Amino acid sequence: LFRSGFTFDLMSDKDFLASNKKYKTVIFVNAFTLNAAERKALKAKVRRKGTTAVYLFGAGYVTPEGFSTSAMEDLTGIRILADDKGRGSSLQFGFNKMSIPGPGTDAPERFVVADPAAKTLGIYLNDKKCGAAVKTLADGSKAVFIGKYLRSEVQWYNLLRHLGNRNTCAPRNYARRHGDLVMFHT
Repeated sequence: LFRSGFTFDLMSDKDFLASNKKYKTVIFVNAFTLNAAERKALKAKVRRKGTTAVYLFGAGYVTPEGFSTSAMEDLTGIRILADDKGRGSSLQFGFNKMSIPGPGTDAPERFVVADPAAKTLGIYLNDKKCGAAVKTLADGSKAVFIGKYLRSEVQWYNLLRHLGNRNTCAPRNYARRHGDLVMFHT
């Protein structure tokens, strides 16, 4: 993400919730474990018309009661199922044929989008099941779920451009924003 050509603010969930700033796109890289209050607060913050929330891998999956795909659906707004076909499964996006390989070290869990209202962004190559999708929610916000982690700056660049974000420089360059100041690292 640092070399994707996009500027961003990196913050904890607590800092994000405390911020008054409104974001067009919010990426939840590792929101695995949320209690009920955190889940409710995050949903309230991102479920606004014009906001896109991007959730990776097992967002919301771990609850105080155990693993739960229902909790993932509650957080993301997208119906997601889990299976045991994660090892070695590759995810390919349809909008630019970008592929995220699945080496043998992947977790055995795999998350599959099973929501008929969601638009497929990518499929698992081994069985053609949906592994990445976008859905417009009733409040006008968008939710994006991606069942794997993006592994390169070009993958982040392609995804963020596809979602309508504007980059400040080409991928593989590092741009950082602090307030109204943008710094380019060369």
